[in-house]
Amino acid sequence: MKIAAIIRAHHKPEFLKTLVDRLSASEMWSIYIHVNRSSNIEDFYRIIDKSLFLDSQIMVRWSGFSMIEATLLLLKKAYENPDNTHFYLMSGQDFPLKSDRNIRNYIDGRPCGDFIQVLTMPQWHKPLDRLNRWHFRDLPLISPHSLVRAQFRQFSPHRNLDNLLHGMVPYAGSAWWLLSRPTVGKMLSFIETNPWYPQAFAFSAFADEMFFQTLFANLDLKTEDAAPTSAHWLPGKANPEIITHDVYLQMQEGWHFMARKFDEVYPWMLSLNLH
Repeated sequence: MKIAAIIRAHHKPEFLKTLVDRLSASEMWSIYIHVNRSSNIEDFYRIIDKSLFLDSQIMVRWSGFSMIEATLLLLKKAYENPDNTHFYLMSGQDFPLKSDRNIRNYIDGRPCGDFIQVLTMPQWHKPLDRLNRWHFRDLPLISPHSLVRAQFRQFSPHRNLDNLLHGMVPYAGSAWWLLSRPTVGKMLSFIETNPWYPQAFAFSAFADEMFFQTLFANLDLKTEDAAPTSAHWLPGKANPEIITHDVYLQMQEGWHFMARKFDEVYPWMLSLNLH
């Protein structure tokens, strides 16, 4: 088993180094990193020499389609290596919860080998207006929290989802997943031969929580129906909490492979034996 860690990063290079050092100490991982164009990539080069950085840098904006563009660049590059059997989308603030042996055995012990959350839309936290309304998250002059953007969304006409998705049913889920090589091959082949599909999500919001999930479900692929990365959410909060040592220990009691998100490198992380 060879898992390609495809990592989207934009800050905290010191923490990313800790993650890369942990993964690169094992032959089970290969590492591919996209650094946001808004970041100084030299800050990452100086501390990380065990990864493949993408030559192309995209200006990734929060909740924009640019997140999908960066992910596809990583996925296509990693897929070029036939030794990669699985593909794990991570952020630069992830850290393992389990040992490599535990991760390998858990994946091998499951019939599907694909770990991605797939929920029919709408859900209370995944509304249809993310897709059937016009969004301009990647425009630099329109802040994700701007009043102009909110008013435009409110008064803009609805888009016909059946026409937009060519009859596909929309699905959503966690942005983080681990997929097998056959599944990634089917996805990339579909995207290549159906250029309308990426275009359908170009003006959506939180496309990274719909794009792969919708494609996965409509290709009739089977999933373990759970994202492989755990986060610490509090009721009413829009973002996950920073993980502390006590929370990390609680997360280790579950099955998830990774945890996010971390804000700094803690001394206890460096002494963990997760190989």
